[in-house]
Amino acid sequence: AAGTFTFDVQSLQTGARSVFDAASLTKVLATTGALMVLHDQGLLRLDAPVAQVVPEFSGGGKEKVTARMLLSHTGGLREWFPFHRVPGLQGSEDVLARVCADPLKYPPGGEPHYSDLGFILLGRLVEVLSGQPLDAFCRERLFRPLGMAQTGFRRAEDVRWDPQVVPTEVDPQRGLIWGEVHDPLAFVMGGVAGHAGLFTSALDAARFARCLLCGGACPESGREIFKPETVRLFAAPCARGRAKKPRALGWDLAARYSPSPGGQRMGSRAFGHLGFTGTSMWVDPDADTYVVLLANAVHPSAESKRANLILGVRPKVADAALAALAAGGLDGRESWVPEEDEEAVPAGLGAAAPAPPSPSGRGPPAPPPPTQGAGGPEGGLRGGGAGVAGARLAL
Repeated sequence: AAGTFTFDVQSLQTGARSVFDAASLTKVLATTGALMVLHDQGLLRLDAPVAQVVPEFSGGGKEKVTARMLLSHTGGLREWFPFHRVPGLQGSEDVLARVCADPLKYPPGGEPHYSDLGFILLGRLVEVLSGQPLDAFCRERLFRPLGMAQTGFRRAEDVRWDPQVVPTEVDPQRGLIWGEVHDPLAFVMGGVAGHAGLFTSALDAARFARCLLCGGACPESGREIFKPETVRLFAAPCARGRAKKPRALGWDLAARYSPSPGGQRMGSRAFGHLGFTGTSMWVDPDADTYVVLLANAVHPSAESKRANLILGVRPKVADAALAALAAGGLDGRESWVPEEDEEAVPAGLGAAAPAPPSPSGRGPPAPPPPTQGAGGPEGGLRGGGAGVAGARLAL
């Protein structure tokens, strides 16, 4: 782990168990993972119209849109819309009603158009099929079985200040966003949404990646989380449709890019995803390797030029990590973070506690804001190179 929560001289240091706003990693760690479980249970039919399960999503060609299309971003929904700025709109039900009523922008089954709205709809699909709220289903069927104790959504009404949670942006209306979701649509939806809202640590994200590399089994307990054929199905290029460069189901593919955001050393079957706040995960099944990077790239402002530096950092971190693994140069490094080690935290900071509301009126208080800053990156890595099998590295 490297860096601090902010640039303030009194800022807390990031660690291997620091909890970051995962942003769009929510789409794969939570929503896609939940749909994989439902697929294994026989409850999700990838090629059935979504309108059969979510009838309010209908009209204007929407009867053609399937879960497979939404997962591969070929459902025809627009990329994004600032529903959070619509006067009088409050809560997830209002946002979902707007998403369902929004006309399709593209023909279903065509080229991928990355859509937050599509994953908001998929989050509702999880809830209807499972009969549980998205956060509860993910906690019970994914995070708890995998031992991902620091991973979960932070509902607005339940937010408590936690010194392990890294703040994100200094927002003109909300102040320093610390412990609340950064994404404005997920914030309006109360902190739980299919496209954003998840918080996680590098070690927890590493557990999820290892599960995928183990064919869907929990690497510690051996418990089956996903069927091996389901992992292969969701991580492979979506063969149906007319896309020239198809995505996988939920996941993006390194082979779609040149250069790839996963770096130049990932294999042709590597899959992964990015998050707006500065997060990324890439998994290479052929090399039995993954790279997780969690960073606070939007601090102090997502509008600054500094925020775009993460675009170059992601592939460089991946390349450096994989090069070190290939050379066997990671043995004995002081930066190893063994899974069983408990990371030291300042006295009195080991548990969450209630706190007064923030300037937004919701969630934790904003401490004296830093004059400027960006939290440092944190990454987790495991690979099968000489002397490093099963290990983790915080970068």
